[in-house]
Amino acid sequence: MKHAYLDTNVLVMGILGHKSNSRQVLELVNSGEVHAVICDYSIEELKRVLRRLLPRKEADRRVYLFIKYVSSNPFMKIVKYDYYRHREGHFKEYIVKKDLPHLIVAIETKTEMIITKDRHFSNQELIRTLTPREFLQELGKNVFEGDDL
Repeated sequence: MKHAYLDTNVLVMGILGHKSNSRQVLELVNSGEVHAVICDYSIEELKRVLRRLLPRKEADRRVYLFIKYVSSNPFMKIVKYDYYRHREGHFKEYIVKKDLPHLIVAIETKTEMIITKDRHFSNQELIRTLTPREFLQELGKNVFEGDDL
């Protein structure tokens, strides 16, 4: 059983990209093959990104459905970033500020890796990072070739 932190970009692509490696990662979480962690900061980011990409009402509907999905999924957990905010000083040198909540929650909740499409994470060496494609390949799953990361 893999335990992974899912970055917001994986959530966005998983929600919007029906034929994507990110969607496939979410389906593995849904089936229980993967246990996932996200933080409440991710929900706010998700809302901002979807509101840029979709009409506001549709974006808000998708965020609502995602929160409902997460709250009923025993294999995905939302962690409050405020519990770990005091650790910012310790980790701020490893990553850009906007990604700090993701890095801290991933480390503090002892996940094995961060699944992300964000290149900022590849510059740190505190926790393993994989793209959705790399993660699926590691598990021996088929990947979507049209999904470049």
